Amino acid sequence: MATVWQKKSLHVSHANPNWLETLFQLYDVEELWTSALKAPTSSNGGITVFAEKGVKAERAINPFFAFASRCSVVVNRGDRFCSRLRELCRQLETEQPCFPMACCNVYLTPPNSQSVPKHSDDRDVLLLQVYGSKEWTVYNDPVVLPYRDEELGKTNPVDEEKLTSHSVFQINQGDVLYMPRGFVHEAKTSSSSSLHITVALHTSDWDYASILTRTVQKVLRAPEFVESRLCVPLDALSGDAVAGAAASNELQSLLQRVLSHSAIQDFSETRRLFSAHMATMLADRESSLSVTAVAVPAPLLSSSLIMWNPSVEIDGIEELSQRDPNVPLMNYIVFCSRPIASVRGDAGGAPPLDRMKFGVTDETLRCVQWLSKQPSGMPVRVRHLPMFDDLARVSLAIVLINNMSCVRIT
Repeated sequence: MATVWQKKSLHVSHANPNWLETLFQLYDVEELWTSALKAPTSSNGGITVFAEKGVKAERAINPFFAFASRCSVVVNRGDRFCSRLRELCRQLETEQPCFPMACCNVYLTPPNSQSVPKHSDDRDVLLLQVYGSKEWTVYNDPVVLPYRDEELGKTNPVDEEKLTSHSVFQINQGDVLYMPRGFVHEAKTSSSSSLHITVALHTSDWDYASILTRTVQKVLRAPEFVESRLCVPLDALSGDAVAGAAASNELQSLLQRVLSHSAIQDFSETRRLFSAHMATMLADRESSLSVTAVAVPAPLLSSSLIMWNPSVEIDGIEELSQRDPNVPLMNYIVFCSRPIASVRGDAGGAPPLDRMKFGVTDETLRCVQWLSKQPSGMPVRVRHLPMFDDLARVSLAIVLINNMSCVRIT
């Protein structure tokens, strides 16, 4: 790692493609999406799936429905909501040599799509491919070691003329890809969905310039530097040469005093100040864990679809508000109890599907319409729903469960 750190990308394959399962699995996204307060975002048109920090969440679009409709769903700071991801970050921050701050973003991308356009970041990243595969194209770094306001591709497209070289990496399940700060990159899926975790290492917060800037600012706020708060003479600011020379001498004198301060001369003091700064940043992550409010998915369909759990003996029917978490969702059965009057219903004040702005739904609507055409009472297993992959089938099933009656045979 030392030979490539902040210099070039590194792709590492693992002999066991399932080794990341102890950290995170594909079906962990259900719990993650449900508990995430910082909004996942839909990349199909850039529409927010959950509002920021749950604001107006009662009118939010369900992320399961978004994914079933071939939208990418991103959970920023997934370590806030998953204890195993949080533990990974803690280990990176405490084990020697340590990274002062790490966090995890979780990306779920449907087949034949791209979550975000090519861009650069102000941090180094480790990509952990949990499920599926992605093709990553990593370009050069037009801005060397950028800060946040120097990132490319975030507000405007990257200038293609500045991309002078590139490498292509096929990242498969269990692989790890390291990308240095500032390197422009993009990723695309092919025929299958992809789940990867981006471990962001916030290196722009602990480079020399950032540490020096914060240290000097801290020193200048000490009582012995109170004169540094005096206004520069107006004559100097107005262009007077003599006053300007005097102001320059004052700045140089002040700088010499700062350079001789212990916070600069002794790195242990510099590190102490830096640790205090990082502790403040980390506190934001820890304090967010106590928030338990969950965004409420918008009602989508009429109640003429119901589901049951077929794993127990038929004895009677009991309506449930939640499914049995001990039964794999792929084993559930969904069926029509009566014909659906309106697939595009406006139940509970939610917007009809044809008014949702990110184009969901031809495939999802076709699946629901297909269900509505099955003989009344004819069971269909979740695994047989005509969706693009198993996770899409599960996602749609969760939408149905959250918005219809979930019926268990007891």
